[in-house]
Amino acid sequence: MRSWLQELEPLVPTLPVWADELYLELHRGCATTHPDQKRHNRTAERLLLEAERVLWWAQRMGRRQWDPAVEGRLCPAQRLQRCWQTLLFHQFHDILPGTATGEVFAQLENQWRRLRRQASHVRDQVLQELLGTAPRDGPRSAAGDHWVAVQLQPAGPWPRVVRLPPSQQHQVLPPMAGVGWWWFQSTGEASAPPLHPVRIHQAATPHHWQLDNGLCTVRCGPEGVLQLFPPSGRQVLEQPLALGRWRDRGEYWDAWDLAPDHRQHSLGGVTLGQPELLEQNPCMVRLRWRGAFGQSRISMTVCLAAGSPYVELRLSVNWRQVHELLSLDADLAQPAERWAADTSGGVIERPARPRTAGERSRWHCAVVSWMALLQQQGGLAVLVDGPQGIHVQDHRLSVALLRGATWPDPGADRGWWRQRLGLMPLDGGWCESHVPAAADHLRWPLWLRPLPSAQRPDPARQLWFPWPEYTQRLLELRPTENGRQSQLTLQQLAPCRGRLGWLRLFTDAELKPLQPWEIRSVPLSDRV
Repeated sequence: MRSWLQELEPLVPTLPVWADELYLELHRGCATTHPDQKRHNRTAERLLLEAERVLWWAQRMGRRQWDPAVEGRLCPAQRLQRCWQTLLFHQFHDILPGTATGEVFAQLENQWRRLRRQASHVRDQVLQELLGTAPRDGPRSAAGDHWVAVQLQPAGPWPRVVRLPPSQQHQVLPPMAGVGWWWFQSTGEASAPPLHPVRIHQAATPHHWQLDNGLCTVRCGPEGVLQLFPPSGRQVLEQPLALGRWRDRGEYWDAWDLAPDHRQHSLGGVTLGQPELLEQNPCMVRLRWRGAFGQSRISMTVCLAAGSPYVELRLSVNWRQVHELLSLDADLAQPAERWAADTSGGVIERPARPRTAGERSRWHCAVVSWMALLQQQGGLAVLVDGPQGIHVQDHRLSVALLRGATWPDPGADRGWWRQRLGLMPLDGGWCESHVPAAADHLRWPLWLRPLPSAQRPDPARQLWFPWPEYTQRLLELRPTENGRQSQLTLQQLAPCRGRLGWLRLFTDAELKPLQPWEIRSVPLSDRV
């Protein structure tokens, strides 16, 4: 293959260029079928990226035990490389879930778990040596609980809320513009109220609440989420969010494709019970609904955290339906003009009102981590914890949650599934609202461990790698390996050029401005 591609290189100036997205019309269900493979894939990918970043920092700090030149054993970088090979080999079953039978996926389960254990072991081992932390269930300090939280992916200008075991007390950590760590102490006493605390107001009508933190406001009732508001107070929804059920059968490639006419065959909605207030404090408010439909059961929890620009929906479904699509549907107060979504290596944008046959055929889109509706005044962003199929047209937004495909794997989607989504009302466009960073805020949890010693680290907060540009996304921070220099890979996620002057502390390379949407790898120097 390599030799064949090399022969084509001289012909590059004369070859046709496809200036559009690659859309497969018979694969609209691939983003929804087999959610277990998507969960394994995205978790393993995150763990491997985290392990590479902490290994890079250990090498930069001169920790010789993590040097790739150590002989007589397989170094961590080589172990991670083997894990990447396994991940990429099995990624095929995530992208095209209809290519294998149930027996194949049963064999994959153990391999996915082994890969995740290996990646998390490297990450945890390096971080525990660097920070002097104890295991997750290790001994606590006698002078109060001392903790270290590590952020391994830049996650925007918003604070992070962590829940500390075993007391389940919350701690709000200030925003960190980059990769680094916080030290903090939990004494069990009431702390100062956080910035943008969550307030809850109970309406005169029973079982109706309004949650507000100054950045996002959500009204809830027996029907679920009734309304969303950005800071300007503009109403986002025309009708409450609904869980819809649709008949999905008749396609030859059952696991690959959605029935194009499924919206014409409604099976009714999902009726939820009365909301239950699970938690109420300035750091977090949680409401939960329970319901049942057909042979399936569902639980939906709405969470609003202090300083968060989005409200989080946590869905837990015991899915037993066959040839049925479960979706989260929203009727918008204003029609959408266009909508944008991330894809592998870029951003796609489509009109919300298709006019041509080609535009009408692309009625469903596989979203990797976020999508945003663009209206005359603001919009709405949907943040997802993994690939989801989303459909937008005019006033309607629909997120495909689960399917009931039976071929070639009869049990492809059956079982307990947990899914997380974020709903982020916008006053501006997706770029100035930092929607990609908000998706990382949802998707990348903090690494949290206790400190066995009561000695306070100095300083109590440290940036390993600053990240001042929210329009640029960190893709890779790779350590030195097999004689190759460590490198940073990033992308400019904006229709404008991006500056790289802030990287001068880490590289000797020439730093030309990033072009819109450009992905670039920058070699990093070894100096501290």
